[in-house]
Parts: sequence; structure tokens; C-alpha cells
Amino acid sequence: ENNVASSSEHVKGLEFPDLDDEKHVNYSIIFLGGFKIFNKNKEDVTSRFSSKMRSLFLYLIFRTAATGETTTTDEISDIFWFGMGKADSTNSRNVYFTKIRSALQDVGDFSLTVNKDLVSLRLGEDVTCDYIRALYLLNSLNSDDVMDLNQLAELLSIVSAGNLLPGYEFEWIDKYKGSYSELLISVMMKAADDDRVSQDNGYLSKIADVILSEDSLDEFAIKIKCWTLYNEGHKGTAQSVFEKWHSEYKRVMNAEPDISYADILALGGGRNTSN
Repeated sequence: ENNVASSSEHVKGLEFPDLDDEKHVNYSIIFLGGFKIFNKNKEDVTSRFSSKMRSLFLYLIFRTAATGETTTTDEISDIFWFGMGKADSTNSRNVYFTKIRSALQDVGDFSLTVNKDLVSLRLGEDVTCDYIRALYLLNSLNSDDVMDLNQLAELLSIVSAGNLLPGYEFEWIDKYKGSYSELLISVMMKAADDDRVSQDNGYLSKIADVILSEDSLDEFAIKIKCWTLYNEGHKGTAQSVFEKWHSEYKRVMNAEPDISYADILALGGGRNTSN
């Protein structure tokens, strides 16, 4: 007998938040699925930020606001005004700090401060960022022995909006995007192995989608995705999804994956996806 609950029969007490776009607009600053900023009236003010302003603002979020740390004026000049004389780079930096402060004025409370050579951006309680919230939830879920299912549901509602800043490719940003992706996949795999979550097709399907959005060739995720589809009665869809994934895997890796569709069908009597 199949031990997996159908997606319409969530484990008692587990409910997914709505994953609609309007809910995501509740964040002032959005990084997941693309860069957007909304003011207090929920108006999109992203266009205020030029390309240079965006990259500098993103750096300040990643480097200081999300970590509680500070950066230095020299670090900023080396990244954004490399090769420019100290006086000119200082002037340019101050001009862009003023522009960022002006652009954020009706977004909410914040502080962009320069104390001697230390720079920090701090967001007030009324300025929310999906990436910062996701990072908090990821670190919390990663460190807890027992997974908090309410936190997991909230995390899934945030990260299902899309990848972290797609299309934004800077040398300095790679380490932040890479560490986020690694942590996200690790927490999703941990969640899928939770005895409660692994009984719920709805949760497993969302988890698989998140992992595959980060790594489209992930064998663990495609196993979960096809397994849940099959167990919900979508047998044809499950097979076609696997075949499409299998073709892409072979094209990219020039090798056969370690799993076959028969391996996925063999999971049907149990609920532990990690085997």
C-alpha cells in the first residue's frame, strides 16, 4: 500500500501559504525572481535605480544589511571605481550614496552611514527584503535538529518566486549567489528527509521544484518530482518529465545518470526519498 499522502491530504496541521505574486509584493525589496523595489504605497519604484545604483545597492545589501557587518570605503572603491584616483572615487561614491538615499526615501526607514572608512546599510522594520528573510529561515532550518514546519512553509512561499537575481552577473556577486544556492539545496534535501514532510506530496513537489530551479540536473530532485507525480496518479506526466530530464542530463553531462525511471517506480511502496 502506498504510504504517501496525496497533495490534497496534507499532513494534519501543515498548510502552504498562498504563492501568488501579490503576496510577494508585500516585500519592499525583492531579489527572488528579479530585482524590484516598492515604496510604502506598494508602487514599483525600481526604475529610480540606474544600473550603477542597482549594483552598488545590491552590494550594500549582501555585504552589510543581510549580515549585520560593515564594508569599507576602500572596498567599495576597488569594486565600483577601480583605477580612479582617491579624490574622484570618493566624490563618485558620495554622489551615489546620496542618490540611493533619495531613491529609498519613501520606501521606509533605513540608514546608509559612513563612519570614518566603515560603511553600512541598515533596513528598518518596515523595509522588508525577501532575500534577507529567506536567508534567516534557511539558517534557522539548517541549524535546528527538528524542522519547524511553519518556517519551512514560509520559506517555500518565498523561494518559489524564482532564482536569486537572475541575469545579474558581477564578479563580486558570484559568492553570494553560490552560497545561497548551496544552502537552499541543502535545506530542501533536509526537509524532504523529514518524516512528516516525506509523507506529503504537496510539500515534496514544491521542494523538488525549488531544487530543480537551482540545479536542473539534480537526481535527488527529479526522483522526488516524478515519484510524487506517479503517486498522485499522473503516471504519464511522471514518465514524460523523467524522459525530458534524462535527455537533458545526457546532453549536458555526456553520460547516463545514476537513476532510471524503474528506480523511481521502485520507491512506490515506501516514503523515504533519500534511499
